[in-house]
Parts: sequence; structure tokens; C-alpha cells
Amino acid sequence: MNNVIVGSGISGLISALLLLKNGHKVTIIEREEGIGGLLKSYNYGDFGLFDYGMHNFLETGVPEIDQMILDLLPFNQWNILEGEKRDIAGVYFNGRIQFNSPYIDIRHFPLKQINDLREHFKFSEGNLRVPPKNAKEYLEERFGKELSDITGNIVLEKIFQKSAKDLDIGAVHFTPLSRLVISNEDQICEDYKSSFLRERIAYPEQRNLPLELSSGRRGYYPKEFGIFRVAEALKKEILFNGGRILTSSSVKSIKISQHKIDKITISHKDEIKEIKEINSLIWTANIFGLGKILNYSFKGFKYDRPLKTFVVNILVDLEPELEDIYYFFCYEKGFKTFRLTNYSAYCEKSIRDGLYPISLELLIDPSEELTLKMIEEIAQKELKLFNVLNEKTTIKFIKVEELVSGIPMLSINNTNFMKSVRDKIKKEQINNLIIAGVLSEDNLFFQTDVLKNLYSKIIKI
Repeated sequence: MNNVIVGSGISGLISALLLLKNGHKVTIIEREEGIGGLLKSYNYGDFGLFDYGMHNFLETGVPEIDQMILDLLPFNQWNILEGEKRDIAGVYFNGRIQFNSPYIDIRHFPLKQINDLREHFKFSEGNLRVPPKNAKEYLEERFGKELSDITGNIVLEKIFQKSAKDLDIGAVHFTPLSRLVISNEDQICEDYKSSFLRERIAYPEQRNLPLELSSGRRGYYPKEFGIFRVAEALKKEILFNGGRILTSSSVKSIKISQHKIDKITISHKDEIKEIKEINSLIWTANIFGLGKILNYSFKGFKYDRPLKTFVVNILVDLEPELEDIYYFFCYEKGFKTFRLTNYSAYCEKSIRDGLYPISLELLIDPSEELTLKMIEEIAQKELKLFNVLNEKTTIKFIKVEELVSGIPMLSINNTNFMKSVRDKIKKEQINNLIIAGVLSEDNLFFQTDVLKNLYSKIIKI
């Protein structure tokens, strides 16, 4: 019996290896020429490798998955990111980088605003609240109208270029916006006696976060720079264990009989093939694609297009002035940058020939007719405004790349339609179909959560 997996991103690859390790037969269908999804690296020859932006592995808390990933490389070939170094991030907000927390720090705001926020907390705690319908209502319920407008709402509109009232609540969790830093370390312990406040107030100094307040889970990244090494190791293990990987392939039709898939027709390098005797079909690709194959009507649905994601890869000759942070999110209105990644902070061997790699991920409205050269100029301008390069620094290399799949558009319109497609599939009660991967469930887009959800489904096969 065949287990067919559609998509060879991290969800598809981990699904395949889990099944193979338990004696199942597996075929992966991937439409691209290569495997790995975003776990790939650009190779610029003499200028070395760059990842497709920031990607490392955080432990899921599921021992089988965590050990499986760790075993992909010899232990001495991993950078183990743990304790206060597990994930060091910052934000650019109000014209400055904050290095202490990935949550917005408002301690420099007028005292009245902070006192008003504490009064809002007192009023809200213990009171019944109407469930919020959108990101704007969610933030207002947490922080009150004034502060949510100054912080979260303006950030969401900057990132997605849509009003917060038109965005799904999941958009709030896409970057760390569900808490604010308002307390100093000598006060935070008192605040954290309340579970209500703990969900809304961020610890003021991430490097000093007590272990009991953290997940305690480690991060991994290869010592030899390049996240593609993990995808390639997964591919090697899958093939070694008898799995098949069909690239440049796509599913054309699915035959269902008595609530069960019994045949799949695929196009493989322009050749039509059939796969029969289906034990399970694990769909980790875009849910809309599955809906189209099942002949669902999308009539009347107008898809909110996501912004285009461009990665600008840069080599500089002096170490960036970013302290020890791995990356920061840019929340400044008017900036195209979504995130800046400082590779050498978590992988020393990313430095090549004395040159330091950084990358900027830019979000561009598809209606803007910008050339790659214009995007490069925007990136350099914003990099200068971030003030992270010494005035003597020289950019030795720069290259702009467009990601095929970037940041999803988490509008209410899109997420509601996606839910309707998922619900329609569930109502068909197809017994051997599993939908997994990013956005296979509500608010499911972080790798750790995706893999935990995936595992709960795969172990039932």
C-alpha cells in the first residue's frame, strides 16, 4: 500500500521519514525541481551561501521528532542554541532597535499611557469578554484602544498593508505582538503572579529570562553554514529507507470511492502516471490546490493577494553592530523591510573571507512596479537608516532574490475561505486523507507547532 505525500517542505519530509521508520511505503510528489521548500540556500560561488532568510530548528517537545532531526547530522556538526541564546531577537520601532525583547517595549512611553494600560488590565481581568472577530478587536481587548492603535494595529497594517479590522487574529501571532514590555525586572515577578498579566506582559530582558518561564527547548542550526544541509540529510535518509521522491511533479486527479482515495493521477516530468492502492494521502501543500483537484467551485471568491517577498543578501567587511541578536523585525511605518537576519550571530562559519552575511526580507505590493535594482536601492537605504553598519563599512556583495512562497496574506477573507475549503473536505469524510503543514489548521504557521500537529496525525496511520 502506498502513502503519498504532496509537498517536500519540512512537513512533507518529516512525514515521509516518520512513516518509513515505521515500515510504510512512501512516495513524495513535489512540483519544484528541488526539495526542501524554504529550507534551501542560494549559492553565489565565490561569495558563498545564503539561506532563504532566517531558518533554524526549535525543539518541538515531541521526542521522536526532535531526536530524528538531531540525528540527521553528527552531533558535533550542530550549533546548539540553548538557554538565553535559544532565540535572540529584536524589533525596530520608533526609530530605534530594541535589543532586549522581540516584543514592543513601551517603558519610554508617557507614564499616563502605561498607567492607563494597567487600569485596563484591572478592568478586564475576570470580566466576561465578547470574543474578538478580527485582529483589531483582539488587540483592543488586550491593550485598550489607544495603545493597540499605537503599537499592534499600526504594525499589522505596515506588515500586511491592510487595516487590522480586515486581518484574522492569527496575524497578531505572526510576529510577537500579543504582549508588551511595560515592567522592569524588579517588578515583573509580582506581575507574573497573575496568569492574566503573564499572557500580556513580556519579560523585559530576554537574556535574563528565568528558565522556569521559558519553554526550555533548544534550537539547532548546522555548524557548516546552510540550512539546505538539513533538507539534503532528510532526502538522503528518505531514499536510504526506500522512499521515492518525484520532483517536477503534480497531482492531476484523485479518485475517491466509498469515502476512500483509491487512485491518484500525477504528471511527472510531462509523463502521466497512476498510483494505486493508496493507504494514505498526506497533503502538505496549499489547501486551495487540493480544493481545485477535488473540483470545488471558487466562484465568487476574490483572493487577497499576499505581498511579494524579496530577500536581499548582503556581504559587508565589518561586523554589523547588532550585538548578539539573530534577527529583528522592522515595525516602522513606511519601511519595506520585514526582517533583518544577522547570520553570524548564530553560525560563526557563515563568515567567509572576513565578510559578514546579513539579509533583509522586503515586502512589496504586487501593484508596485519595482525593478530588482530599485529594490536593492530601497534595501540599502533602509539598512543605512537602521544604523547597524559602521560608517567605515563597505558592502562587498548584494543580490536580490524573489521568494516563490513568502509571507501568507492573513486577511479574514482568505482565512475564512480557507476554513470553508477545509470544512468541505472534512465533511466528505475521506478516511485516508490527511491535511497537514502550514495553515492546515487555524493559526498554524510556526514550524514547531506545525511539526507537533503533523506528528499527532501521522502516528495514527
